[in-house]
Amino acid sequence: MPEVKKVTDPKKIVTDKRVLKRLVELGIDHHFVEFWHDYAPRSKGEEHSPYAKFYRDLKSNKRIMVVSGLPMVKPDGTKIQVGWLKQGNRYVSRPNLFSATVRGTQITLTCLNDQPSGVKTDDAVTYRPQLFLSGIEQFPLSNEPILLPRDPANPDYKKNVLEWDFGICKRRLRIIEGRVRGSWVFNTNPNGGIRVKYNQAGNHKIKLGPYAINADEEVMSQLVFDDPESEYPIKLKDSATYYPDAHVESDTVDGSVSSSYGIGSGVVWDTMHDLVTGHLAYSEDDPLRCASIKSDNSSGKWRQIARGILLLDISGLGPLAEIGGLTLTLVSDGKLQTSTNWEVENNIYSSNPAVNTAIALADNDKNDFGTTPYCDTSISFTNWAADGSDNDFVFNAAGIAAAQAALDGDGIFKLGVRDSTQDVPDTEPTWENAKYSYANAWSVDKGGASRPKLVVTYTSPKP
Repeated sequence: MPEVKKVTDPKKIVTDKRVLKRLVELGIDHHFVEFWHDYAPRSKGEEHSPYAKFYRDLKSNKRIMVVSGLPMVKPDGTKIQVGWLKQGNRYVSRPNLFSATVRGTQITLTCLNDQPSGVKTDDAVTYRPQLFLSGIEQFPLSNEPILLPRDPANPDYKKNVLEWDFGICKRRLRIIEGRVRGSWVFNTNPNGGIRVKYNQAGNHKIKLGPYAINADEEVMSQLVFDDPESEYPIKLKDSATYYPDAHVESDTVDGSVSSSYGIGSGVVWDTMHDLVTGHLAYSEDDPLRCASIKSDNSSGKWRQIARGILLLDISGLGPLAEIGGLTLTLVSDGKLQTSTNWEVENNIYSSNPAVNTAIALADNDKNDFGTTPYCDTSISFTNWAADGSDNDFVFNAAGIAAAQAALDGDGIFKLGVRDSTQDVPDTEPTWENAKYSYANAWSVDKGGASRPKLVVTYTSPKP
């Protein structure tokens, strides 16, 4: 056999820190591992994916895929570029899965390829949001937005956020790979109720957040701003998500579901734990609300359990691949605890949302989550990493088998993130007066290096 030489081509040297870490764990010399396939359209065949990169060990048949929930290339293979460009009196988006144009406060989004929702190529929506405080319309200090030099949500991105100053709040329009995210950011109490009317026109719609009262309006009462538990900044959000394929089975989502009873309106543990239709569902938000439990100020009553949902497309491995190991990395969005008798611990389980591309209130049902842990060791509140640092979940035999079953099926690996000490065993903790414990991560909407990533080691009979 010819001598296997170290990889010296700068374009093929492994630089991904999570891959390097995994190679050390496997006892593989990274000098003999090459960066094999970059993000690519599925049309290029097996071991190509718009969501994944691939590596291979030149000394063995071991290979590695790193997959996340953001598409990085267009269907024609063109690399997605994130950002806005100024053209005359308007801003336009760089190459993405959509085309976006902003003139003053008016936004037009045009779909560039067929979508799993049924939206077709060249379908467009135009909207011009209006903001009302206690029924009185508020206007921006200038109709012309400011292009922020860096993304306030993730400094990995530059010149991808437009901002209008409305005095009582800031309106932001953020774009990343395949996603348009609008937000109304309130840093202080506006001292009144808020209504936003989007005035949408066209043959597809943007998606509104949990305060929507219909398909075109959102209302946030003054009670939300006055609530002593409200954490500023408070945001109203709107969104649009575009995928590289029209097939629902090939596209994914992540986010959270939870019960959420108001302070003083809590319920007994079993009612909260077994709630089938939740109060909150997030699939277009930066935080991935993992394990979270809140008690009420009434003895024996509880207010919240949150559960995370994370779907990943692993179909790029190809149908003949044999999975040998997996490590899921969730980047911390912080943790906080006031309880003394109980704390949350995160572990990975199965999930089963109704559809692959959205999270609904009905996905809160405990029966849509598994109870078999995919990792032998949960990560306790104490050991949950500081904000911005990695939390690594190394999958056990059950997790590996579940991934193989997903690959042998539709290729979508459906994961849940739950508290392993109270939520999963349905064990009521010792009640304390208005306390909480949570440990959260960043979702795919955070983007950049902060998005969840799954490192898969596998073998394949293909050369």
